[in-house]
Amino acid sequence: MDIDEDADRLQRQQDVEPSTSSNEEDALPAILCARCYSLRHYGHVVSQHGEAALPGFDLNKKVGRKIKLQKYRRAVVLCVVDMADFDGSLPREALQELLPGLEEGEYGSQAGLGYRLVVAASKVDLLPPQATQTRLQAWVHRRCRQAGLPSPAAVHLISSVKGTGVKDVLGSVQEMVGARGDVWVVGAQNAGKSSLINAMQRLAGLKGGQQLTTAAQPGTTLGMLKVEGLLQSGCKMWDTPGVPHRFQLSSKLTADEVRMLLPRRQLKPRTFRASADQTVFLGGLARIDVVQIPAQTIYLTIWASDEVTCHYGRTDKAGDRLSSNGGSLLVPPVGGSVRMAELGPLLPQDILLEGSNWKESSVDIAIAGLGWIAVGVKGPADLRLWVHEGVGVTTHASMLPDYAQALERPGFSSSNLKAAVKGKDKPGKVGSK
Repeated sequence: MDIDEDADRLQRQQDVEPSTSSNEEDALPAILCARCYSLRHYGHVVSQHGEAALPGFDLNKKVGRKIKLQKYRRAVVLCVVDMADFDGSLPREALQELLPGLEEGEYGSQAGLGYRLVVAASKVDLLPPQATQTRLQAWVHRRCRQAGLPSPAAVHLISSVKGTGVKDVLGSVQEMVGARGDVWVVGAQNAGKSSLINAMQRLAGLKGGQQLTTAAQPGTTLGMLKVEGLLQSGCKMWDTPGVPHRFQLSSKLTADEVRMLLPRRQLKPRTFRASADQTVFLGGLARIDVVQIPAQTIYLTIWASDEVTCHYGRTDKAGDRLSSNGGSLLVPPVGGSVRMAELGPLLPQDILLEGSNWKESSVDIAIAGLGWIAVGVKGPADLRLWVHEGVGVTTHASMLPDYAQALERPGFSSSNLKAAVKGKDKPGKVGSK
C-alpha cells in the first residue's frame, strides 16, 4: 500500500463508540475515524507514513483571509498557550501573520487589528501556589508585547482538567463576539486547544456532543472543526489545527518521550547552588554549564516535568556522564546510547545575562518543549547551554522567581515521580549519587 492510499485509509476508515447520553432519542453513536480511535485509546497514530502524507494547515490563508473578507462579522482569536511551556507554545509567527500591515512596534493596542485577541493560559493547575493571578496575567501581557504581538484584550488563566477559569473564558468570548461573529481557537500543537473546548462543552452541559480527540501526539487536529452549541445562533466557533513548532523538542521525540515532558503533577522547583566549571543536566536533552559568574556561586532552578531526571556535577566530567548515562539514568530520552545517537549531539550556545537579585531568580532560560532554568544572580553571568540542533531557546524575566526550600546536592537528583513510586524520597529531595 503506498503513502497516498495509507493516508486515505486513515481519513476514511471509521469506528463507532456508543454515546453516553441518558436520553435514548439523543443516544446517537459517536463516530470516530480510525486515526482518532487510535489516538484516543492508544496514544499514537496507526500509520506514520499516512500521517506524513496528510495536508498541512495555513492559518493565515484559512483564518486570516476569512477575517479580512467578513468585515461585517465580529472576530475573536482565542489563543491557547501552555503556561508550563509559554515561549515554546506561543504561536508568535502564526499570530503575526494575522496582523494588519502596521509598522513594527504599533501593536500596543487592539485598534486596527480587525479582531479581538484573547489569551487562554492553560495548565495553571501545574504551577505552584505562589504563581498568583495578578503576577501571571501581568507576565503574559508583557511577554506578548515582547514577542511583537498586541497586548491581549483579555488574559484568562485556566485549567481544562479542573475547570478553573473555563467559565470566564466562555463568557468573555461570548460577550466579545456578540450576536454575529466568529471565534477562532488557535494555538501550538499540544497547547491544550481541544481540551479547553471539551471543558467548555462540559460546562455548557452538551453531554451528547462529540468530544474532540486529545492526545500527547502532536498534530491531533487535522482541519478546522466547527464547534456547536457554545455561541448564539448567529455565531460560529472553530477549532483549528495546532501550529507545528519545529523548534519544540516534541518534534524530535517519540510519543512516549513527549508524554514524559508533559507535566502531569504540579511543578516543583529543583534548585542547584552551582559554582564556575559545574554543570546541570536536564535528562539527556539539555545541559547548562556555569562558565563565569560575579561571585563564588549562583542559583539554577529547574522547572520541568518530574519525569525529567537531573544531574549536578563537574563540567570536565559532563561529556563522559552523558555518554554513560544518556537515555538510561538521564531521561528522557529512553533507549540508551542507540537512542542518543539517533537524536544527534547536543550543541553549545553561549548565554550572557544580567541578573538583579541573589535572593530570588530574575532571569529565565526557556527551552521550547522542555521547561526553563531560572537563574538567581546579581550582576553579569556567562553560561553555556547545550541543546539539540534547532531547539528554540529564549531568555526573559522570571515567571516564578522562588527557589526550592531545599538545595540539591551533587549527583543524580531523583524525579518526584520516582520518589513517589519508591516511597523512599520526598518530592524535590536528592536521590543516589
